[in-house]
Amino acid sequence: CIRDRLYTMPNVILTPHISGVSVHYDDRLTKLFADNLRRYRAGETLRNRYEPQRGY
Repeated sequence: CIRDRLYTMPNVILTPHISGVSVHYDDRLTKLFADNLRRYRAGETLRNRYEPQRGY
């Protein structure tokens, strides 16, 4: 499958679909960062982690 091969190609960088920005983007990004910082300091799992073993 071509999709599976893309994950292992050294000349390919996969990124999320983030083509549009809403007026709420900065607020949501700040809240996500603050929550992940709190989680990191508490030794908790971060939100929105990349997990290649799950296939994404």
